[in-house]
Amino acid sequence: MTAAKEQPGTARTPSNQEPEFPISSPPQRNWKGISIALLVILVVCSLITMSVILLTDEMSNSSDSVLALGDLFRKDFSVHDPEAKWINDRELVYKNRDGFVFRLNVETNETETLLENSTFVTFKASRYSVSPDQRYVLLAYDVKQVFHFSFTASYVIYNIRTREVWELNPPEVEDSVLQYAEWGVQGQQLVYIFENNIYYQPEVKISSLRLTSSGKEGIIFNGIADWVYEEELHIHTLLTGGPQMERGWHF
Repeated sequence: MTAAKEQPGTARTPSNQEPEFPISSPPQRNWKGISIALLVILVVCSLITMSVILLTDEMSNSSDSVLALGDLFRKDFSVHDPEAKWINDRELVYKNRDGFVFRLNVETNETETLLENSTFVTFKASRYSVSPDQRYVLLAYDVKQVFHFSFTASYVIYNIRTREVWELNPPEVEDSVLQYAEWGVQGQQLVYIFENNIYYQPEVKISSLRLTSSGKEGIIFNGIADWVYEEELHIHTLLTGGPQMERGWHF
């Protein structure tokens, strides 16, 4: 038998020898990079915490800058009614948000102060009406709503120039509560309703006259409407007057 020739260049490995594998060392950790990352995270967290603290202090110090639900019911958020009224062909009176009453000439755009806001505070008045001769103001206080448009109130007559004051009462009553009161169409005429009866006063310093005496609560209404007319037809008073009515009112 002939033995097989060995291939040249081939190493002869013993059959019982195990192959050798290279031993790798564990990877080295980048401690420098980890330290930088932790430092960045710490700085970011510090900035966030500082911002929260500063904003919290600012909000607590300036509570007006935070809008709450209750703020919506404040005067600043309410619609202002100037209660503008014509007093002649060229002039009207109105009340600004601060409570001052002005007279405005629409042709010249000039304004004049008729009432200071302190006048309303003094008499605790919430409504006003200027006389046709622009010498007096009718101020209503202790106003109490009845229906949608109607209300009861007590009234004083205020002299704009002299600041004299008179209570508006029927001749037979003091400290009355009226159902309606308004100036007439000229001068110092006044008409008002007390206990469902109509009263007329030609001038501020003259006693008033009772024009009706049939008024009965809940039955006969002189000069004012009942609940049906007021709520369904939006009619509060049945007294009418205007510049063309030189002699007074129509009932």
